[in-house]
Amino acid sequence: MKHNEHYSVQKDNAISNLNIKPDGIYVDCTFGRGGHSLEILKLLNKKGKLISIDRDKDAYDYYLNSFPKYENHIFVCDKFSNLDQILKDNNIDKVNGFLYDFGVSSPQLDNKDRGFSYKLDARLDMRMNQEDKLDALYVVNNYSKSDLINIFRKYGEINNPVYVVNAILENRQKKPIYSTLELSEIIKNSVHKKELYQKKHYARKYFQAIRMEVNDELNEIKKSITIALNHLEHKGRIVTISFHSLEEKTIKNCYLEKNTNFIPKEIPINNLKNEFKIINVKQKRATKEETEINHRSRSSLIKVIERN
Repeated sequence: MKHNEHYSVQKDNAISNLNIKPDGIYVDCTFGRGGHSLEILKLLNKKGKLISIDRDKDAYDYYLNSFPKYENHIFVCDKFSNLDQILKDNNIDKVNGFLYDFGVSSPQLDNKDRGFSYKLDARLDMRMNQEDKLDALYVVNNYSKSDLINIFRKYGEINNPVYVVNAILENRQKKPIYSTLELSEIIKNSVHKKELYQKKHYARKYFQAIRMEVNDELNEIKKSITIALNHLEHKGRIVTISFHSLEEKTIKNCYLEKNTNFIPKEIPINNLKNEFKIINVKQKRATKEETEINHRSRSSLIKVIERN
């Protein structure tokens, strides 16, 4: 994928699974550069409506300056966890479909000034909303040893991050760890040598964990999916594109907690119908052709929830 060129992950697959009605109401909760939103708009008639949400100011600038304008399209620059208020503000109760493309976007990774990438030298940042106070610089230089160990285990699923954490503490005592490449080098010098030769980058999970802490990603997902389930129309769908097991578990737990049939087996209840169901998607992963164009799509997984 060329630098600054953006491909929406599993675009055709995601849109197909939304089962779009031309006069329906839809919400793209992760606008990015509008690839999914544009495809939805093409399938709507004048009675249909799309709300696109993104907390990233760069996404909002892109919408204002580069995205084609439709009368039935509204952009809201906000966190998708504020979905309930966003719908109220637009006098919307029931929605035919919600779309989520989780994680960091390609434009965020490719813009070194955003401080997301472990390969590009920049100030540690990683904020999806540039106006948020908490950033990666603060986490790396101010979190306690126990807090750093906790986020690396919880969000990076790293079994033994102690060596890296000790190295971070030792280095920041000498001077603040300022840049992405500084942190990447500290990680490189602290992990087991075999990790340096693995297929996936040795710093990937550490950067993922810091990013998820900075943006409170799992709580954001939980809040938003729960709200979306409440507003989903009969036969409406929630389509999610996730990139790792933590996102997938959070989505699944939201579904289980909300479903009326999530009841212990020992309690005998007859004729109880699930409020929601998981749709068996034929193609959950990106095609080989797509992964060759967009490497980020390799780990993507589509899940579809439908209201009965």
